[in-house]
Amino acid sequence: VKLVARYANINLRDREQELLALAEAAAREGGDDDLLAAVLCARGTNTLQLDVAAAREIAAEATTVFRKLAEPTAVARFQCLRMQIRHTEATHERDQAIAMLATALDDPQRSRHLTPFHRALLLIDLGLLHFNSGHFGESLRLLDEVISLLSSAGRGSTVTYMKMLSNKAVILAAVGEYRDALLLEEQVFARFAEANWGNRRTQLPQRINHASKLVLLSRAGEAVKLLLAAREEAQRQEHELFVGVADLWLASAYIQLGRFDAAQESVDSGRSVLTGSPGSWDFLVLQADAARASIARRQGRLDDARAIVNPLLDKLGYQAAAIE
Repeated sequence: VKLVARYANINLRDREQELLALAEAAAREGGDDDLLAAVLCARGTNTLQLDVAAAREIAAEATTVFRKLAEPTAVARFQCLRMQIRHTEATHERDQAIAMLATALDDPQRSRHLTPFHRALLLIDLGLLHFNSGHFGESLRLLDEVISLLSSAGRGSTVTYMKMLSNKAVILAAVGEYRDALLLEEQVFARFAEANWGNRRTQLPQRINHASKLVLLSRAGEAVKLLLAAREEAQRQEHELFVGVADLWLASAYIQLGRFDAAQESVDSGRSVLTGSPGSWDFLVLQADAARASIARRQGRLDDARAIVNPLLDKLGYQAAAIE
């Protein structure tokens, strides 16, 4: 299971799934229910972005196996808690997921089973939940806690640490600190290069994040080149989520460049991918709809823009702000 986590960390999804299948077979053959629970819970989490129905079937068996354990190991507890949180969020019950995870981290009886590294990963999950809920201040606070925790544990030169810095850049961009976000992303890339970590495949999320900051700073021409390359890499990896995210940022870049047909094609492609994703990515669908409205407005199709914006405002709780 630890080796699986290593492959997940460097974005080698095919190898990650292959090792999980091997671990599951070994656990079943050896009658090791603790290992089986840990592996099934990991699969129930990882499969969620690929096939929601399959993930729910795996989660159901995982829960049954876990509940039979008299004294689960720390790994089984961690994997199954993480799966429970991810599935709760995927059903659009994000507030409940936040409460569940916060309780697990604060309750001495439950948190005593967590290793420092597992606690850091759960803090990352909690920060992501707050980010997806628009609680950017709390998300940033939790991320800084994770960064400090990793650094004090001697993990300040790891891939995970670099990913946390990249995530911090995403939050800074969300609150309008675009230049600081770009500077932080550039530091991450420099550290990757200095340490000779990974390649185009393993750095894919960071490359998309970097390009997104260029879009936000109105450097669309530079961003398009990076995003097209990242999208191609995501297709090679068969990582549909990253394809969709790259498409959304390509749409924003094309809008800046006045290439509205290309923008429409990109946003439609990205939205179709992300609409089928778990609830944790709802904010990206909202971003896609905002881009669709922007394209319509820039093309002078004001009625179309209103038809997109008004339901969007209603979804965000701004019923009184409907555009006439």
